[in-house]
Amino acid sequence: MAHLGALTRGGLLYQGNYEGWKVRMDGMLEVHGLTLNPAAAGGYTLLRRVRRMITDQIGPELYDRLSFTDTWRPVAMLRVLATLARPFQFNDLPSELRSRIYGRHFGHWVCHVHPPVPAAGSKTSTPHKVPRFPALLLVSRSVCEEALPLLYRSTEFRLHWEGPHLVGLANKHDPELVSAIRTWARVSVVQNVKHLRRLSVRYDHSANQEEYTVTLDSSKGLQARYSRLLSLTREVAWASHIAGMEENRQALGLQGEVLVLVFTTKWDL
Repeated sequence: MAHLGALTRGGLLYQGNYEGWKVRMDGMLEVHGLTLNPAAAGGYTLLRRVRRMITDQIGPELYDRLSFTDTWRPVAMLRVLATLARPFQFNDLPSELRSRIYGRHFGHWVCHVHPPVPAAGSKTSTPHKVPRFPALLLVSRSVCEEALPLLYRSTEFRLHWEGPHLVGLANKHDPELVSAIRTWARVSVVQNVKHLRRLSVRYDHSANQEEYTVTLDSSKGLQARYSRLLSLTREVAWASHIAGMEENRQALGLQGEVLVLVFTTKWDL
């Protein structure tokens, strides 16, 4: 199969360049003293020359889509080519098909959100990497507005923190962690927070590593998972907290917002 660049350099007609190709084709016919209706001027022999000259300037993929009757008369062939070579418009596809394309493109996306980490011996924070989203969102404003909610539904956001234990007897938290989670929830996803479906908070401290993941399933509702076995007291407390948040979600009609509320209400963030 020929590459698009090769077809362009060769002057062949491909999907999307009909107007420029037609101007070039008219010039070639004029140089050879031919017209699009040569039957009246010279009969069948000239008709074959015109057909051959046109078909030789058509890209192979486009030519394969022409029927025999399409190629019989040059004028009719150009009329068909004007339709076949029309530029493809992604937004002309049905919305259901576009959604399937977005879903296949995104798959299961994982976005790691790393709050700023204090530099050694410094009270200031080092810059953190901004999560990179798929380049598809940069195609156009309409594509971004349509695809972004689907991306948030298929993305697992993981907030990672290295520091003190989050849940202590005094329930005190590092102010930078509080600021990082608040900033992420209120700024980074404020426009699409309702589309969130999976959120994890992981923290590493001197003793071990813990990770809490909450998901929102359309049929099962709010679900929680833990990275390690919790004590009976903490497990019961989390189960009760999740059950209470699920009741609030149903009563208030919340969607992805409840995932953020699970952590902010549990840890007084």
